[in-house]
Amino acid sequence: MRLTDFSSHDARLLRTAVVGPVTAAAYLVSAEFGFSLAFATKQVSAVWPPTGIAVVALLVFGVRIWPGIFVGALLANLMASGALLTSAGIAVGNTVAPIATWLLLRRLRFNHRLESVRDVLLLVMAALTTMTLSASNGVVNLLLAGQIALGALGSVWWTWWAGDALGVMVVAPLLLAWAAPRAARERRCRPFELALVLVALFGLCWLAFWGGFLPPGSRLEYAVFPLVIWVALRFGKREVSWAILVISAAAIIGATNDRGPFAEGEMDQRLILLDIFIAVTTVTAMALAAITAERSAAEEALQAAHDELDGRVKHRTAELAGANQALIKLNDDLKVATTALERTSLEHQHERERLAEAQGIAHVGSWEWDIAANRITWSDELYRIYGLQPSMPNPSYEGYLDRIHPDDRTLVEKVVQTCFREGHPFDYQPRIVRPNGATRSLRARGRVLCGADGTPIRMVGTAQDITEQRQLSDSLRQHANELARSNEELERFAYAASHDLRSPLRAVSSLAHWIAQDSENRLTPESRGHLALLQARSRRMDRLLRDLLDFSRIGRTEVPPESVNLPHLLSEIADGMHRPFGFVVSTATSIETLRTCRLPLQRVLMNLVDNAIKHHDRDRGRIRITADEDGDRIRFSVSDDGPGIPAVHRHKVFQMFQTLKPRDEVEGSGMGLAMVKKIVEWTGETVTIDEGQLRGATIRFTWPKQWNEQDRMATPLETVIPAIGRQTAHGS
Repeated sequence: MRLTDFSSHDARLLRTAVVGPVTAAAYLVSAEFGFSLAFATKQVSAVWPPTGIAVVALLVFGVRIWPGIFVGALLANLMASGALLTSAGIAVGNTVAPIATWLLLRRLRFNHRLESVRDVLLLVMAALTTMTLSASNGVVNLLLAGQIALGALGSVWWTWWAGDALGVMVVAPLLLAWAAPRAARERRCRPFELALVLVALFGLCWLAFWGGFLPPGSRLEYAVFPLVIWVALRFGKREVSWAILVISAAAIIGATNDRGPFAEGEMDQRLILLDIFIAVTTVTAMALAAITAERSAAEEALQAAHDELDGRVKHRTAELAGANQALIKLNDDLKVATTALERTSLEHQHERERLAEAQGIAHVGSWEWDIAANRITWSDELYRIYGLQPSMPNPSYEGYLDRIHPDDRTLVEKVVQTCFREGHPFDYQPRIVRPNGATRSLRARGRVLCGADGTPIRMVGTAQDITEQRQLSDSLRQHANELARSNEELERFAYAASHDLRSPLRAVSSLAHWIAQDSENRLTPESRGHLALLQARSRRMDRLLRDLLDFSRIGRTEVPPESVNLPHLLSEIADGMHRPFGFVVSTATSIETLRTCRLPLQRVLMNLVDNAIKHHDRDRGRIRITADEDGDRIRFSVSDDGPGIPAVHRHKVFQMFQTLKPRDEVEGSGMGLAMVKKIVEWTGETVTIDEGQLRGATIRFTWPKQWNEQDRMATPLETVIPAIGRQTAHGS
C-alpha cells in the first residue's frame, strides 16, 4: 500500500470516528425535543427533527456514518421506553429510512447545495416516499410490544410518518443551507436590511402566533409570507434559514401554549398542522431562493457573454481601422505609381515589367489612348479587371464604351469631353459589365497630354477594381445590426445545443438505460428491440449535436504551429484508430518533419480513415495513407478498397448531414467529411476525390508545408482535442 493511499484511508476513518459520535449526539438531543412534543403516544411525535439531521449527515458525509445514526436512535428510544428489543427495532427503521432517502436522492443526482428548484422538489418527494419505511417499522414494533392498540394503528402511523417526513422537509433544507459553502453570487452586504427584516418578522410572528393585540380567532399565520419572500429574493439560503427558524420557534411556542392559529384541537393534530405550515413555508422559501440563485447565475453568464462579444467587436473594429489605413496608403501609392507611369511610359521593357508586377499585386490596371489613331493600349491587369484575356486585340474607344454599364456611359462621355476641353485630370467611379454579365465598380483616374499647339494627342490613366471596397463599405454600415443579430443567434444556438437539446437527450438516454436494466427479464423481445432502437437514436442525436457544435467552432481559436514528426503521426493514426479486426491501415511517406498545426491535420486524417472504415461493404479491408511533397505544400491521400463513391454522389459528400447509406445501416452524423473540407479550406488548400475508379475511393488534399509564427491558423483547439479523443476510443 502506498503512503498516499494509507493517508487517505486514515483520513476517512478519522472523519467517520469524529462525525459518527457528533451525529449520534445531535440525533439524541433533537430526539429529546421531539419526545417533549409527543402527547398521544410517548414514542410518536408529530415534530421529529432527528430524521432531517440524519438525512443531512448522510448527504454531506456519506453512508459510512450510519452507525452514529443507529446509536443515536437506539439511545433516544431507550431513554423514552426502556425496552431494549423494541428500541432496537425502532432504531433500525429510523436508520434505514434516511439511508433510503440518501440512495434515492443519489440515484436522481440530487445536489445538496439546493441551487435549483429541481433539488428542492426532489428532497420533498424523497421525504414523502421513504419516510413510510420508518413509520411502518415503528408502528409494527409498538404494536408487537403492546404499547399501542390495533385500532389506533392508522392514526399512530400517520402521526409518525408526518413527523418524519416534515422533519426532513423542514430541518434538512435549513441544515443544508449552512453545510454548503456560500456561492459567490449570493448577496451578503446588507446587514442593516437583514436586521430590519428579522425584527419585522419577530413582531409579525408575535402577532400571528401569540395573539398580540388581535381579537380571539384571528388568523394571520400566512401574513409572514411577504417577509419570507423578501428574504428569499434579496438574500441567500442561509438568511432564509434564519427567517424559517424564527417562524418555526414562534409557531411551536404559540401552539404548545394554546395561543395563535394552531391552538385548536388535540396537541398532535395541532403539531401536524403546524408542521405542514412550516414545511410549506420552508419549501416555498427555499424554492424562491433557488430560483433567485438560478437567475443570478443566468445573469452572470449573460454578462460574461456580453463582455466577450464586446471584446470581439473592439478587436474587429481595430482590424477594420487598420485595413482602412492600409487602403488609404495603397491609394497614395497608386497616385505615385500613376505619376511615374506617365513619365516613364516610353522607357525600356524592364520598367514595364516591374510596373506590370506592381499592378498585379495592387489590382490596378493602366491604359493609354492614342487619340489621333483611336488606339487604346491596356495593361494585362486591366484586361483581367474587365474579365478579358490579355491576348485579345486592343479595344477602340467605342469598344471601351460598350463595356461601360449603360447607366454610366453618359457620365464617362461627359468626363472625357470635359478633360479634352479644360485639360484637368479626372477621377471618377464608373461601373463596367464583364462578358459573363457580372458588374464591377472601378475607380478611374487619368489626364490628357497635349501637343505644342495645345491639341490633345493622347490620354493616360489607371483603373482600380474597388468592388470589394464598396461591398466592405456597405457591410460596415450593417455591422452593428449584424453583430446584434449574430449575438442573439449564437446565444440561442449555444443554449439549445448545450442545454435544451443535449441535456434532455442525455436524460432520455439514461432513463432508457435504467428501464433496460430494471425490466430486462420482463420486456418482450419486441419491446427490448424498441428500447435498443431508442438508445441508438439518442446516441445518434447526441453525436449529431456534438458534431454540429464542433463544425460551428472551427476557426475561432488560434493554434500555434509546431514541429511534427510526420511518420510518427501517421503511425499513431494507423495504430490508435478503433477499427474492426479485419481492417489494416498502412502508411507511406518520405517526409520526416514539417512545421504545421498538428491537431487539425490529425483530425482531417482520422475523419478520412474512419469514413473509409464505416462505409466499407466487407468484413475485411485495406486502407492506405500517403504523403508526398509538392512544392511548398504536401499532398496527402487516403485510399481504400471499399465500394467507392458513385459519381452522382461525389458533389455532395462534403456537405453537412450527407451519408451514402441510411443511418440505420451506418452509424454516423454526416459531418465527418464536411469537417474535413472546412478545416482544409481554412488552411487555404483544397480537397478532391479521384475519378474513374471502378472500386475503392481515394480522397486527396493538400496541406501547407511550413507555417511561420505570425501565420497561425485559427483552428478550434477546444473542438479538435475532444473530437480526436472520441475517435481514438470509439471511432466516429
